[in-house]
Amino acid sequence: MADKKITVEKKDKILIITINNPDARNALTLSMLREMERVFKEADKDDDVSVVIFTGAGDKAFSAGLDLKDMESFMEAEGDAESTELFAGEDAFVAVRSMKKVVIAAVNGYAVTGGLELVLGCDIIIASENARFADTHAKVGVMPGAGMSQILPRIIGAYRARLMSFTGEFMNAEEAFAAGLVSKVVPQGDLMDEAVSVASVISSYDHGVVQRMKRMINEGGKLSLGEGMKFEAKEFSDWKSGIKSR
Repeated sequence: MADKKITVEKKDKILIITINNPDARNALTLSMLREMERVFKEADKDDDVSVVIFTGAGDKAFSAGLDLKDMESFMEAEGDAESTELFAGEDAFVAVRSMKKVVIAAVNGYAVTGGLELVLGCDIIIASENARFADTHAKVGVMPGAGMSQILPRIIGAYRARLMSFTGEFMNAEEAFAAGLVSKVVPQGDLMDEAVSVASVISSYDHGVVQRMKRMINEGGKLSLGEGMKFEAKEFSDWKSGIKSR
């Protein structure tokens, strides 16, 4: 268990998924992304899990992004792929942002490029005072392929997103909070306690209602206000009638 790069720990109905590669600032290899995809999909199907906390091992980084030492594996996998639309490992990012259950990111340090894209797939982002966020795609000459160009501008606005993405400039925890990228900032030593506290509150509520609310926010956000109001009314009517959410 000690050498596993993606670890899972269960506390009551809360599942803690940890990127466990601290010596490399939790950089992501292809095998790690495949394991991540598996554990997130399993968590979403597990009726005994209500909330997921997603974090990185150590106090340096949530994740520094893709492990450049493993690029050969990524290139080989992409060469074998039937589709050229997704990069190898993309399914892990999809698995995170497609979760029906609430996912809380506990960001303990650097969340850079692919690491930031994983954070952007979460519902609530709790950052330590040491957290730093950056998109270095342009800096290293690689195109984003896991949602950065589409999700980041929708959260912090196009102008801030362009500055981050075009320059690779870092945003600290307080700046991220002010920009709307982070839900709250806490001292480094309090990070996991705060994440567990928030998860415990959510876990104590009706799971079906919380999951339906998540879907309403996510799907409604793609619509105009008028269409979104109709969507909410339909979801409320279905809920009142006992019709389960999709």
